[in-house]
Amino acid sequence: MSAVAARFADGRLHLQHGPIDLIVEAFGAADEVERAYAQAIERFGDILLTLVGELPVLRRPVGEAYPLLRGPVARRMAEAVWPHRAVFIERHADFFMLQTNPQRPGLTSPLKVGDQLV
Repeated sequence: MSAVAARFADGRLHLQHGPIDLIVEAFGAADEVERAYAQAIERFGDILLTLVGELPVLRRPVGEAYPLLRGPVARRMAEAVWPHRAVFIERHADFFMLQTNPQRPGLTSPLKVGDQLV
């Protein structure tokens, strides 16, 4: 299975590869948007394979040693959770969730880092 890129009628970009499914909308001058979409398509092609190669490290609990990762997405994932390493972070439904209620350990809410849900 390989990465697929398509455009919706409204101009948004759809990128899909395995479990990764993105709908992207860029704003700006038309030529800049087209360049941004072309760069996104080019970069997207190997993201899944790169992440799969780093799964053993990505699945480990974050400890005291900063995880050594190679791919830019995996490095950003580590960067996002590093400040929260004192709190248990689990992989749940393909999202990293922050456990927020110790009295009810099954309840989780998305981990928000800046404007991003991680």
